[in-house]
Amino acid sequence: MKKMAKPATQYVCQECGATYRKWAGKCEACGTWDTITEENTVAAFSSTKKKEGG
Repeated sequence: MKKMAKPATQYVCQECGATYRKWAGKCEACGTWDTITEENTVAAFSSTKKKEGG
């Protein structure tokens, strides 16, 4: 059975394109303030299965 993709949120600086896991007021990459916006992406699951037994 295939698992559905899980939506993930990342935060992207609109000036330089740097990405972050959490929102911040200032972009650490380019130093601009209030340019980081939330973007929803789809994180795909791996299709590999765990082996049971040995």
